[in-house]
Amino acid sequence: MNSENLDPAGVRATGGRLIDQWAALWSGEYGLAHEILAPGFRVYFAAEIPGADALRGPDEVLAFIRSWRGARPGLVFTVEGTPIVDLATGQVSARWRAVHDADRVGKSGIDQLDIEGDRITRIWSAAGTRLFESADAPSRLG
Repeated sequence: MNSENLDPAGVRATGGRLIDQWAALWSGEYGLAHEILAPGFRVYFAAEIPGADALRGPDEVLAFIRSWRGARPGLVFTVEGTPIVDLATGQVSARWRAVHDADRVGKSGIDQLDIEGDRITRIWSAAGTRLFESADAPSRLG
């Protein structure tokens, strides 16, 4: 993202909207894929996930998410806290949580998005099975 002539409030709003929509896509709102992901979109997971490094573009990522959710129905992804938006680079970082509402079991992580215009071009995702503590949804760990 070119930092010249940026509207800081607009960049923050776009970044916040995109991270929320990325979580909604993982929660099953599949229609968002082509709306928020750039044609050459890439995702980089910290964990080794077979086939994930080869994913390119909205269609391949959407197929991956559908398959992943098929094995884990009922997970709801939410962004926690206020996303951090770097106006100079167009990067957005946020904590997220994925849980089954009934038992609060799930995972949490941190994603960093590269955005250009109103689309996500790349994401780096680090996740784990330990839920980050949250004031509104404490984990049952420890």
